[in-house]
Amino acid sequence: MFKRLFGWLLVVLFAGSGVGIWVAKFLPVQQVVRPYLRTLERHRVLEGLEGYHHQTSEHYDLYYTDTDANVTTLILETAERVWAPVSAEMRSAPHGRVSLILYPSRDDLRKAFGWGQSESALGVYWQGTIRLLSPNVWLDGMKDQHDVEEFARLNPVAHELTHYILDERTGGNYPRWFTEALAQQVEERVTGYVWLEPTSRISQDLYEYEELNLTFQTLSNQPLAYRQSYLFLRWLAERNGEQAVEQMIQGLAHGDSFPEAFASTYGRPPERLFSEWQEWALANAPLLDEPRAE
Repeated sequence: MFKRLFGWLLVVLFAGSGVGIWVAKFLPVQQVVRPYLRTLERHRVLEGLEGYHHQTSEHYDLYYTDTDANVTTLILETAERVWAPVSAEMRSAPHGRVSLILYPSRDDLRKAFGWGQSESALGVYWQGTIRLLSPNVWLDGMKDQHDVEEFARLNPVAHELTHYILDERTGGNYPRWFTEALAQQVEERVTGYVWLEPTSRISQDLYEYEELNLTFQTLSNQPLAYRQSYLFLRWLAERNGEQAVEQMIQGLAHGDSFPEAFASTYGRPPERLFSEWQEWALANAPLLDEPRAE
């Protein structure tokens, strides 16, 4: 409790100090405060883990229960394999060690976030930690080498590590659709995995830009929201080059709003280019909806 109160006091003092005022002239308040809040939240979560053990590798701290002792080496080895390629794609590596928390059941993961029974995930990045659902759950107990190979192909570490680095670089200065698009793009390049579902086909009514930008997490068809975001960013990269994405991230890191950083990079507002992408995507929907197109 003392650590938490002391941490909050540091945030308040920093925000009210001359240094805080000076920095705030150049960065949004969110970017000034978020790193401290992220650190506090990480400490709060780790201190609240009961019955968890701790294992380390070169870059990671893994927290797990007895139930998952059989997969700790696999998870850490897999996480280490994606560290360098994800960092290269993001032009930056995480500062310090990354905390991985392995939940032994879907209910435990849901409880950690206050989710309902309809919600689930294999991995989540949140406020300085990466949360993982045990592969003992979603691969039916890791029974043989096939399960190990499936974990290497489907594990979400590369995806969540991308979220981690983007959040660290920009102080959270981005919309949800963009971080999900970028994480899918990096994940594909590092692991080869592309998320396709029957409900994510492009040959249907698509979401408008404002829907993705303002209400991404509450949209009823999440596979479609993810798919549209991913394809829009891929289309931008193919038109303007990969360096343009990095240029936009640098603008966000320097405190530009997302519309400002986007327009500065691509020459037009995001909603304008999104409309162009929609026309292109609908014209090419049969190809985009085929797995072999990836």
